[in-house]
Amino acid sequence: MRLVWAQGNVRMQQALSHTYVRSIVDILLQHREVLEIVSEVLQRFQYPQESGLATKLASIRVTYSQTDVNGNSIIPLYIVKLIETLEKLYQQNIERIKYQRGAVVELLGRKLICSRYSTNQECSNGGHFRDDQGRHITEQEVDVAALSQEWQHAEGYECKLKASELESHDCIDLAYLVDAAQGSGYSVNIGVISFDSDKMVNRRLRHLQPTFQHLPSASNIRVYGLESIWSLQDSPFQ
Repeated sequence: MRLVWAQGNVRMQQALSHTYVRSIVDILLQHREVLEIVSEVLQRFQYPQESGLATKLASIRVTYSQTDVNGNSIIPLYIVKLIETLEKLYQQNIERIKYQRGAVVELLGRKLICSRYSTNQECSNGGHFRDDQGRHITEQEVDVAALSQEWQHAEGYECKLKASELESHDCIDLAYLVDAAQGSGYSVNIGVISFDSDKMVNRRLRHLQPTFQHLPSASNIRVYGLESIWSLQDSPFQ
């Protein structure tokens, strides 16, 4: 069993390496309490300088402002940087905004999962799993993929900003990965990473279930929504 890194969508690859995406993810990793705020902004606003965005960012500034002994308003530097980065992100064209919004979810997932692996060669964004004969196990790229031949572990995750973006083919690919990995003697974990709540992701999975219920392995799909996403730092194989 092998993991082959794919060129993938060029625009998504550019988004994953963009300074705005990386800055937002770095802030999320250091200040987890802002995850719900970031998810709300990225889910709600889709267009350049959309109506209501300035008001929302201003409300974030107010929420985190504090008053010092002299009565001056102080805002934590990471909140200032977060607001400035979001403002810049939404000053771009609609295509860049679209891909960078999704890239925040994918990059955060990769940062959490890959922290458990020794090298970038074992874990990254975008990869195809192949069997020992070089045949594709997963038809499409897996958003976050990991494979350790040393530990005999395989992981595959689909990343969706909104649960409604999850499609049946995403689930079917993950089910195929389970069957192939277990057939090769690997322990395997599959899941959906989303900036929606766990409840909403589970609801979407139930809605799609008739399209993949012929694949028992699809029942192994785990949910990593807003309440569970941080658990990705912990090995599922313990």
